Amino acid sequence: MGAVHSFCEGTTTAAMAAEPTAPTPKRTSPPPEFEQLNREARFVLNPDLFDGFRLEVSKSLSPKFFATHSLWLGSQVLPGGSQYTFGTQLVNDPTVMVGRLDTSKRLDARLHHKLGEVEFKVNANLGTEPHSSHYMVDAVTSGKDYTGGLKIGTGGLVGFAYLQHITPRLAVGFDGIYMGKNKMSGTSFGVRYSDGEHVCTAQWAQLGQASMSYFRKLNERVSLATEFVYGMQTAESLASFGAEFTLRTCQVKLLLMSNGRIASHLTEQILPGVALILNAEADQPKYDYKFGFGLQIQG
Repeated sequence: MGAVHSFCEGTTTAAMAAEPTAPTPKRTSPPPEFEQLNREARFVLNPDLFDGFRLEVSKSLSPKFFATHSLWLGSQVLPGGSQYTFGTQLVNDPTVMVGRLDTSKRLDARLHHKLGEVEFKVNANLGTEPHSSHYMVDAVTSGKDYTGGLKIGTGGLVGFAYLQHITPRLAVGFDGIYMGKNKMSGTSFGVRYSDGEHVCTAQWAQLGQASMSYFRKLNERVSLATEFVYGMQTAESLASFGAEFTLRTCQVKLLLMSNGRIASHLTEQILPGVALILNAEADQPKYDYKFGFGLQIQG
């Protein structure tokens, strides 16, 4: 923790001493989409880990159009160990368009557009290899106390999801998916409790997986999360614990898993528009260790 103290202007002790955020007394917004049932815990438990060196430069060409350049070097997970990606983003309310093209000739395109009470999302991932291209189209609508959606995708995929508040803090829902190409289907059910400070979720999937998660926002600077996943067909389980510390000039994420994997991620704002990123990951049983550092520059 000494390294964290030297990078950040502030200490975790001071963060813990801050006043906790008061729980939300009354819900005024709809629940999240079903696939984001445990989004708060997932954000803490899934830091942006990478190995090698990564440089990201973003430039605002106009108030609505942005361009990005990303260079990734010395990675063990990339073919050839390096990759360059060029991206663009157009933000013209209520439409958002994002495109990314990398040196492996893969194009990732996304379109978000809201039409009345329905939000449409189109995701496409196109490659040059046979059967390497995929697409997904989502239509999501929400009311005062519910959120529902339909989706279609590659391979005859058809899905639906629905999440409903039965009290201001408790929501229940389900989703289903059918793969026409493989003639396979699956259903899952979920429960979510949220009061603005605590978020508890439980989910059961027909394919044989059950999970529970808990998120706690101690104050504006410190968040904790834990998750337990159990595979009913394999009788294998995995527990994860994560912490996030947001201080004045940096953000730190720590991750500990029951399979022996540990990880840390630090983002430090060293200059206006310039951020330094450091992360490390260790898989003790496999003796696999990865380190990464990078820079993010915004112009």
